[in-house]
Amino acid sequence: MAKRKGQTLVEAAIALPLFILILAGILDFGWLLANQLMVSNGSRDGARYAIVNSDNTSLAALVDARVRTNPGLDSGADVTVSVAFSADQLDISVTVSKRVPVLTPLVGVFVKDQQIDLNSTTVMRVE
Repeated sequence: MAKRKGQTLVEAAIALPLFILILAGILDFGWLLANQLMVSNGSRDGARYAIVNSDNTSLAALVDARVRTNPGLDSGADVTVSVAFSADQLDISVTVSKRVPVLTPLVGVFVKDQQIDLNSTTVMRVE
């Protein structure tokens, strides 16, 4: 019986770091997925706005302002928006990029500067 007293402590010492690593991965994955969905939604919203207002001379500024009204994209320096017409002027491409910090330092070991660049491009036909 005396030999089994520390068994639980040893099992916990082995299992707890693995559990924490898995939990950190789940948290960061959920965080990054939510941010990617915000970036994708922002590019779709910007592209839709761009095709409806394609004849406006300040289209890039208007699309940028429209994209930044979306939740999670209103911050300044970490979000970039670019608007481009296709060669035949029939399609508009809106690209939204956001630099997102990871939540946990455990997962941050695997990425440069503890941040990940998320991008989304939406192409729509001009109306």
